Parts: sequence; structure tokens; C-alpha cells
Amino acid sequence: MTCKGAVDSIPITDELRQVIMSFQYMLRFAIQPGFREDERLENLVKFCRAALIDEVMFFVNCEELNQGHLTREETQPWLEVIAKGKRALTPLGIAVSINPWTTLLGADRGRTLKPGQNFQLMQDIHGRSAGAQVCPRCPEWRRYISDMYACYATLAPHMLWVEDDFRLHNHAPLGWGGCFCKLHMEEYSRRIGRTVTRAEFIEGVLLPGKPHPFRKIWLDVGRETMKELAALIGNAVHHVAPDTTIGLMCSLPAVHCAEGRDWAGILDGFSNDRSPAVLRPHLPAYWESAPGVYCWEFNQVTRMTEACVPSTTRLYPELDSISRTRFAKSLAFTKFQIETSLLAGARGITLNIFDMMGGGVLWGEGWQKLLAGNKKFLTALADLGLSHVSQTGVRVLINPDASYTIQTDGENRMESLYPLEQFWAGYLSALGIANTFTTNIGWKRQVVAVSGQYLRGLDEETIKCIFKDNFIIMEGEAIWTLLDMGYGKLAGIRNVRRHAQDTGIQAYEEVCNGNAYGGIAGARISSQGFSGDYLEIEYQNPPLLKTMVKDHYGRTIGPGMAVIDGRVFVLPFGWFGTGVQPVGYVSGYANHLHPVKQEIIQEVMAGVDGYVRPVYAGASPYIAVYSFEWLDRMALAIVNCSSDDIEEVRLNINGRQFKNMMEIAGDHFVQQQADISYEHDDIILRNGLKRMTLKVLIMGK
Repeated sequence: MTCKGAVDSIPITDELRQVIMSFQYMLRFAIQPGFREDERLENLVKFCRAALIDEVMFFVNCEELNQGHLTREETQPWLEVIAKGKRALTPLGIAVSINPWTTLLGADRGRTLKPGQNFQLMQDIHGRSAGAQVCPRCPEWRRYISDMYACYATLAPHMLWVEDDFRLHNHAPLGWGGCFCKLHMEEYSRRIGRTVTRAEFIEGVLLPGKPHPFRKIWLDVGRETMKELAALIGNAVHHVAPDTTIGLMCSLPAVHCAEGRDWAGILDGFSNDRSPAVLRPHLPAYWESAPGVYCWEFNQVTRMTEACVPSTTRLYPELDSISRTRFAKSLAFTKFQIETSLLAGARGITLNIFDMMGGGVLWGEGWQKLLAGNKKFLTALADLGLSHVSQTGVRVLINPDASYTIQTDGENRMESLYPLEQFWAGYLSALGIANTFTTNIGWKRQVVAVSGQYLRGLDEETIKCIFKDNFIIMEGEAIWTLLDMGYGKLAGIRNVRRHAQDTGIQAYEEVCNGNAYGGIAGARISSQGFSGDYLEIEYQNPPLLKTMVKDHYGRTIGPGMAVIDGRVFVLPFGWFGTGVQPVGYVSGYANHLHPVKQEIIQEVMAGVDGYVRPVYAGASPYIAVYSFEWLDRMALAIVNCSSDDIEEVRLNINGRQFKNMMEIAGDHFVQQQADISYEHDDIILRNGLKRMTLKVLIMGK
């Protein structure tokens, strides 16, 4: 055994160890019973000291070592290893948690049930049965999982985790989405009042137009089933270990919506009065991606998750990769992910940086130096208390229950139930415009963003109030929805005609208001290939047009981007794809990421007189801005989500002046005077911002 690489880590002094480390490093780690366990544990302890790890989450029955649903006898050696780890780590002030890798099981991969396990297996929409993945309604399996979590709790771990296989979707090799086994079909039939076939029920769930009553039954059963299961596990754990915190791992909020997830209800089931449950949101990118792509996905997925759960929920996002080495992600990209997680309310990070086969610490990867070197900076940012509760900017409206009201496209696929309400968060962030998700609807004098079919979840009075009291920005599907519901006049729209992408009707947008954007008069942006469908809109009164859409002969097809009556902005494109995979970003939205569109939309934001204007960063791609306001101060987090260094950053803060402006950045974790200058309504950060880095400005009023 050698720990040669450890000497390259940052020296850990008593002073550094005694720093209040409010940003938690939670290392997920596998030690296989009977396989070099003493050696692996010794290296683990050394790594934890070198990397300033606060907590170790020991795996049980994980990934490549997974043997299906373990019996108590098979689990005992894992618990003995964890107990040994607890004896070694607790005296060092390092907490010990347990991360069982299976509940329902995330994928068969050839595994089958063990003798005596008479569990009902999960079945998909085609009636195919899993080999080992179980139905969450199975009574015998429920008794089993309750007993297993009580067994884990006997070690009184600090936290006991529920993996992200606690879900109704993504159970390979089954088709995507839901269980349709005999137990589920019996329950669906009971609620319907007659026996229905699987095909008949699914047809009803996905029927186009107004949602069929089967849709609500499908979502209600999924919602109630998972809430019951959470309460069952929570009671089993807290009966044995009342101080143990249960943590839930989750994936994409749009997909969870399609299975009827009740975020608050599930977390409440995992909680007791002494130990509120915590959540591990998904961080996109299992492989390193372009930082601009990550910007889009992070702002659509991780930040949306934060907005779906109660504001008091502690969040510890997931850092993971495929292969879990620098062949998958560089240290620089990993650092970028960890730092930006704070902008989704993170209190710490769960680290899956070593293999899950019991291979141990790879010292040569250098994680220990990265983590120790960044701890004080992360703690300084965490101590600011950045949270979506205090976040300002464009209010992106979302409904965690949107799948109840979405109208499907008639295709027989569960993806039709995914809401597309997250578009503006990704788009505005890429354009440098501050924004925040919200499930609240009582806003006044704000800039409010609506996309997808969000409006279908609101009644007439609420929709009218939103339009009456705010400046609204909308994309194509939201406009189509508004008109389909009979409320087009609220946005000054009489009629629309939808033109599918690449039909040869629309080719490009051309600036038509006489302004030069990006230094170009009559600038053009493509409307084919990667633009989504186009809505040709007929307005009640002439709008303030920014662009016109033309065909390949230069003939005008219809209006492009427009402002209506000084209170509605229209981006007449939509239906970009599901938005839940990176490919959706590349194929669906690419043409809308353009400096001319950035300048036009920022111009619109600057002109929303009488409404709260969002802060924005001008003239550069992927400079994401996050604004936070308290009674006595304001904070701006600026993130360079590009691969270029920026020499100076220009921020439009609506002409506001501050007596005192401090900053925290990666090269200094103590607040120091910001190097800025004022110019008109802007402040200029003269020392710029390096690629894939962030800094926070703290402004005293």
C-alpha cells in the first residue's frame, strides 16, 4: 500500500482544520467487505484529512457490486465495515452516513430476485416485466424495505440515504415511465370503477386535448404510492434511530412531475420532529461538457429542483461522473460545478469521485488538493446565505403539478407529460439576465416569464391578474396555450398560425426597427435548423416590432420579436424538445443564442418602465447573473460560463449607486473592496472574470 500522492496535497494546519466549515464535503465511498478493507479504510482516513471531508457516506451493495435485493444476512458484512469506519472517523470529527444503493433498484443489468423473494416485479407500458426491479405497491417488498432500513439504522448513522431509484421512471430495460403490473392495474381499475386493460388505460392517460380522467388517476396513484413509501421508510428508521436524518436523492424535476411527485409530502414522510429530511438535487453533466451547455442545464434542472421543495430544505447536490476519473471531468470543471452549486441553495456537496467497486482512493487524481484549497472560498460563499427565497430578477413561473393539466401531442410516449416551463431560466441565464424560479403567482410590478403550458394550471381570474399586474415575456408554446384557452386578448393577440421547423416557410429573422445591434444594421438570425416551430401572430393592434420573419426569398412571413402595449414581450418560437437532455439544448435552442437577440432582449428589459427591472450583464455570452436582496444589502453572483476569459464585465443595475461594494472571488475568500467603476446605468468590473469562475459582489445600501 502506498499513499505517495498524498504529499502533494495542501498541508492541513490546526488553524485550517478549526475553520467553521459550513459548506459540507460529503464523500460517497465504497469499501467491499473482505476485499482489502483495512487498506481501503486507512487510505480513506488519510484522504478525508487531506481533503477536509466532513462526512463519509458509505455505500451498501453498490453499482458493479450490486447483488440485487440483499438479505439481512448478506447486509451484515457491509454494516460491519461501516461500523469499523465509524470507529476510525468519528474521533476526527468526520460524520458517518450510510448510502444503500437500492430501493426499487435502478436497472436490472441481469440481476434477478433471490429465492424466497416473492416480490411483484415492475412492468412497463408494453407489459414487459423487470428481472429484479420491484413494484413500489408490493406489500411483501414494502415489509422487506422497511426491515432493511431499520437494519441500517441500528448503526445510528448521521444520515441514511434513499437512492434516486426511488422513482417510477428510468428502470432499464423497461420502457420509460411508470409501473403497470397487476397490482397497479387493479388499483387503476378500482378507481375507475371497472376493469381496464393496460392499453386502454395508457391511451386515456396520454389522450390529446383536455386531460382524460385516467390522467389524474395515474398521477394520483403514483403520488400516493411514493408518499406512503416515504412515510414507511421514515417511520422504520426513526423508530430505531430518531436522530438520524434521511436524505433523498432525485433526478430531473420535469420527469418527476410526470409521475405525480409531491415533493413536500415525500420529504415530510422521511422527516420527524428531530431530523428534517434533506435532498440531493441532480447536477447535470456526468461527462464534462462545454461550460455554456452546463450553464443551460444547471439553470433548468438544479435551480428548478430548489424551487420545487420547501424553502427550509437543506440541499446537498450530486457531483458525479461516468468513470469517476479526470478522463470524465477535469479538476477545473469539477471546481466549477461545486462553486456554482451554491447558486442553487447548496449547503454542501455529495462527492462521487472514486469508483463504486471498492477500488479505493486514487491519489494521483488530485481531488484532495482541489477540495482543501477551495474549502474556505466555498464556506465564505455559503455563509452569505444565498437562496432563491431572496433571489430577484425575472420571475420564471413553474408548477410542480403541471402534468395534471398538460395537453399531449397524441404520441404514445410518457415524455408527453413532461412540462417545458423551465425554458426561460436556461435562456435568460445564457443571455446574462438575472432570473429566479417561482411557484408563487401573486407577483405585482415584476417581469414574469411564462413558457410551455404553464397557464393551463391556472384559473381565469389568476391569469388575468398576472397579465394586469406584471410585464410578461412569453415563448411560442405559451402564446399558443393562451390563445387556445381563449385569453389571447390579454396579450393583444387575435390569431396565430403555427409553422413547423424546417418546412421551408420561415428562414430567418431580420431586424426591422432601424436599430443596429451588434454594430450591424438590418441584422439577421436564422429561423431554421435549430429554432423550434414559429408562430405567425396576428395582433389586435400593431405591436412594437423588433424583427420580422422572412422566407428564403426575402418575403415577409410575419412578425418576429415584439413588445405589445408596453407590457408583453413575445418570442414567437417554441416546441424546442423535452428540454431534459443535453441534446435538447443543442438541437432545440441554438439559433436563439445570438448576440443580436441578446442585445434586443436586454434592451427590452431595460425599457420595462414601471416594473422591477432585472440586473443583466451586457455584450458577452454565458455571463450568468444571479441577484439577491435583503433589507440592508444586495448581492450579485456573476459566473463566467464560457471558455473565454473576460477582461471586464459590464453590469446594468438600473443606475443604482452603493456606498460600499465588496467582493469575494476564488483567489480571495475574505471580502475586499471591489475594483469597479460606474458608467451611466452600469457598473464595470475592471478586473474581469476568468473562464469557469465566479465572484460575488456584496453591496451595502
